[in-house]
Formats: sequence, C-alpha cells, structure tokens
Amino acid sequence: MTKYVMKNEREFKDDSAVGHAIPRAVLYDGMGFQTSVVRMYKGQDLGMHRHDSWVQVFVLSGRLHCSIEDRECGPGDYYCVEPGDEHREIGLEDNTDILLIKALPNIQYQVEPQPV
Repeated sequence: MTKYVMKNEREFKDDSAVGHAIPRAVLYDGMGFQTSVVRMYKGQDLGMHRHDSWVQVFVLSGRLHCSIEDRECGPGDYYCVEPGDEHREIGLEDNTDILLIKALPNIQYQVEPQPV
C-alpha cells in the first residue's frame, strides 16, 4: 500500500545514533530498510562509528563533514557507507537535514580511538 508523509506531517522525535540524541522523522520502515530525515546541528559530532549494514546519506540542507575521504557535503551531495566502514559525521551548520536510508537491522557500534 502506498504511504505518503507530507512535509507538514513529519514528526521529529529524539532518537539515538551511536549514543547521541538526534532528531529523526521516520518516513518508511519496512521491507528490510528504513527511510528517515535526521537533523544535525552545528558542532554535533556522532563520533567514530560503524554499522553492520549499509547506510545511504543524501544531504537535503545545511552541511556536514564525513571522515570517509575527509569530505564536506552540502545540499544534493550523497554517499553510501558500506557495512563495517568506520566513519564520523560532524554537523557544520544548524538545521542540517539528511535523508537517511539504511538496511535493517542497523546495529551501530562506537569505535574506540586507537592509541597513538
């Protein structure tokens, strides 16, 4: 059955991403994946982490930094994190909205900093 979620019907709820509170509006959850819009704020740091499954990231507004290849991403930019890839995202602007599509289950693990 077709499911619509109109912009004015989106409900952001505090969710957890690798131990950090992050506002998330779930658009779809089923058939082995979840689609949501997550919001990051300037300076918000999700820390180094990895997932057991893939995650697709499409920046809708604002800017973020992704540690994979040390990239700064803005509106229209996209990347796919493969299972096991260690990465870190940091919000560079307030109200950075990201379309996130992830395979389920999506278990996330904080990665301990490596001794120097």
